[in-house]
Amino acid sequence: MVSFAVGGADKPQITFGIYVETGVTGVASTQARPVNLGPKKIMVKVPPVISKSDVLAASFKPANRPGYYQGVGLRFSNAAGRALSLATRDNQGRELVVLYNNSVIMAAKIDTVIDNNYLYISFNFDERMKKAIELQVDDNRRNRKLDGR
Repeated sequence: MVSFAVGGADKPQITFGIYVETGVTGVASTQARPVNLGPKKIMVKVPPVISKSDVLAASFKPANRPGYYQGVGLRFSNAAGRALSLATRDNQGRELVVLYNNSVIMAAKIDTVIDNNYLYISFNFDERMKKAIELQVDDNRRNRKLDGR
């Protein structure tokens, strides 16, 4: 599990990861983790296909209530985009799961290849999470410049 963290004294740990269902049972706990999708329990592959360091940009869709949002569009690095493309190509019919603080914020049956380095996640969240994502994106951009990417 990866985390977005807000800087400063009130540094909440926010975990985030995009996972793919394993499609098999009896997988070792080092290779998969359980996820509850309502009444259904599935196993998802670990590590995640997309981690916090893969997020290079985020755009937010405001909700009708000030200070709240109803979705976020995430743009990923080219390497992460290729990994997501391969994962969605090779796992048709399985679940793509987005976890935030160990809770499912999105789960969808994979029925197409996602090959544009982008994923829109529709869920409700507040200004605090928006700030955490923005800070993580800024850190990722800074780190990529330091690495010469």
